[in-house]
Amino acid sequence: MRPHDRRSLIIIVLAVVAALGTLSWQVNRLRPPSTLRLATGPEGEHEYRTAQLYKEFMAEKSIDLEIIPTPGSLEIMRLIQTGAADAGLMLNAANFETDNDDGLVALAAVNLVPIWVFYRSELETDGPLTDLADLRGRRVSFGYGESGTRALSNLLINIARMSESDFQIVEASPQESAEQLLAGDIDAMLLVSGVNSDAIFSLLLAPGVEILNFELAETYTRLIPFLRTVTLLEGSLNVSARDPAEDKHLLTDAGVLVAAEDLHPDLQMLLLSAATDAQGKQFDLFPSDDIFPSTDDLTLPVSEVTADYLAQGQTPLQRYLPFWIASPLERFYLLILPFMLLLYPLLRNTPTAYSAYMRRRVFVWYKRVRALELGIHTYSIAELDEHIGELETLQLRLTETINVPTGYLQTFYNLRVHIRLVIDRLRERKAYLQTLGLAADAKPPEDGAATTLPLTPPDLDV
Repeated sequence: MRPHDRRSLIIIVLAVVAALGTLSWQVNRLRPPSTLRLATGPEGEHEYRTAQLYKEFMAEKSIDLEIIPTPGSLEIMRLIQTGAADAGLMLNAANFETDNDDGLVALAAVNLVPIWVFYRSELETDGPLTDLADLRGRRVSFGYGESGTRALSNLLINIARMSESDFQIVEASPQESAEQLLAGDIDAMLLVSGVNSDAIFSLLLAPGVEILNFELAETYTRLIPFLRTVTLLEGSLNVSARDPAEDKHLLTDAGVLVAAEDLHPDLQMLLLSAATDAQGKQFDLFPSDDIFPSTDDLTLPVSEVTADYLAQGQTPLQRYLPFWIASPLERFYLLILPFMLLLYPLLRNTPTAYSAYMRRRVFVWYKRVRALELGIHTYSIAELDEHIGELETLQLRLTETINVPTGYLQTFYNLRVHIRLVIDRLRERKAYLQTLGLAADAKPPEDGAATTLPLTPPDLDV
């Protein structure tokens, strides 16, 4: 190898190594973490149980999901904003009350969460209770001060033109509140949670406990647009006992999957996939026509990742490859293009790469010339004229427009000689057919196998 070629090769090898090293660093930098911290409501509540389904899904993707139980939605927001959690399951209403969404994005609403108001049946001195106003002066648990239940309770109280001073408020966890209600230590409790909550489940069939029927549920939804209504049908808890004895109209909020706005996009996509996978895996008294995950009526800004997910779902790579492989591969092609643009001219000028490039150019032309020669005894006069013209055009290109380095001139002159030989054979064949008096488009008679010239490309090693 000549000194110039050796220096060029060393430079190219070093450039390739540097480029691949940079590419590897970029891919590793963009790879998502293998752990994820998800804040939820208290243990035993709907959000906590949902997070356990997410944990199972994440484990299949080799992601370790740490579930962080909290008193409620406001604490979840604080943990994410301070970096103590990466994502959370909270109530949509929580941000509506605080309006503090710095650093937070909503991935999607993932389910409807009923607003339950349970009260002791002895309060029905004048018939069933139908509004929060019927609980004035009573001992009522509206949840912890840091919970989404408390934030939503305050919103409902304000809409009803009341204040916390209208009640004897007791602060307790959902399970503690349920126990106090059953023991008669409080008169009522409001809880926003799914039916698979321990507290809800313990109260639904408990004797002496009733569910408040929001007669003005539709009115509340007009005043608070992100709330919906659902109906607990008569007898849906116990058909034979007709429990409840009448349809119960309830309000619902949305359970929202939220995340830090700088959470890795692939982890955001994976959380949305987990939310989709969890649909239908938990018992629900209120089947809905709403399709989840959804971005309807969210009070937080929606992540840009969500639009991509709702449009196409999981990418093909995420569907069929392990997450830790699919994630970097999806970003790899975005990084490889500029490197290929950089490396192509370098590789193209290496002796080996350039020799292969020139060999391919010649082989393509030889392949066509050989194909025309092999079919010589099947062509009509018109087809012979067409192929003669094609080869003459190629000959002209090789002569006038194709630039060939000096080291490869012999190869191209050999090709031109072979093209001329085939053109001559085609013309001889045409003259022969014309002596037979055949029409221009008539197929020739079979007259034996063709005798062909050796068109083996010469060795290109120079």
